[in-house]
Amino acid sequence: MAKQNSPSLVEVVKQVAEQQHSQASEIEKSKIVLSQLQAELQELEKQMESALLETKATERQIYQQDDDIETTKYHCESLESQVRSLYAEKIKLKLDTEAAQEEFEMMLARNSAYHEKIMAHKERYWEAESKMPVMLELAKKRDMVKELKTKKEELMNDLQNPEGQVIKQVQVRCFYCAFPVVY
Repeated sequence: MAKQNSPSLVEVVKQVAEQQHSQASEIEKSKIVLSQLQAELQELEKQMESALLETKATERQIYQQDDDIETTKYHCESLESQVRSLYAEKIKLKLDTEAAQEEFEMMLARNSAYHEKIMAHKERYWEAESKMPVMLELAKKRDMVKELKTKKEELMNDLQNPEGQVIKQVQVRCFYCAFPVVY
């Protein structure tokens, strides 16, 4: 009776074999899933490593940009300081130029007034000098010298011309000297 209630050895072996086969199949499936999970894990680790490298590169860029920003900020502050300095110098130069221009204009006005005084003084001096007897005599002699030079020029031209008046007068005198007129 004991044999009827209990499954037979063949059945038990079959069941054990089926269970082993089922377990082996489950193990194979688990191995495949494990392999896939390990591949995904490796891919995720690669992606994580790549992301870390990108993050580090981005951090380096951020640090570099921060340094560049700091350098640019310092440069801008320096330029702003130079601009303020140049602006102050420009205003000072403008004021100095205006002062020099005003001084020049005053000096020019003084020089112009002085020039006018000198010219008026010269005119009065020339006027007074021209009325002096010596100057009047000098003016007469100058006029006489001019007249004599003009006459000399005329005589020189007349002497060079055979038909000139001087030649004819000399010829007439020579004629009268050679033949005196008797009365």
